Amino acid sequence: MYTERNNHITLDHPATKPNVTFHTLAAAYPTQSLSLDQLRAQLHNIFTHDLVDIDEVKQLLTSLCCATSDWEKYAYFDEFRYTRNLVDDGNDKFNLILLCWGEGQASGIHEHDGAHCFFKVLSGRCVHVCIRFV
Repeated sequence: MYTERNNHITLDHPATKPNVTFHTLAAAYPTQSLSLDQLRAQLHNIFTHDLVDIDEVKQLLTSLCCATSDWEKYAYFDEFRYTRNLVDDGNDKFNLILLCWGEGQASGIHEHDGAHCFFKVLSGRCVHVCIRFV
């Protein structure tokens, strides 16, 4: 069984794993021109605190509208599978990663071990399926 809400599909799957929280970034906030270096600096500032305001991270990433030239140097593709390209290790508090999928490629079902996961499509289209383990 599945439910569709806000252009995202959640599948109910009978498993014993805990729920995983994914934060999808809709156009809820106005976009602003923000360079990748500015994004990195703001993320480092947010993650210096022990308690991170998740809504602040969501707002920052939702409002992101950086130039292609900022991130294309990290965009490495593989003809057989998607790639994970590290942009910033966030002093071990977060990872800023540029994921690259070629046409028709996918990533398998996976979890993030209770961590928050944020993503934003910078170019192209993405179909995101969220599986809720019950």
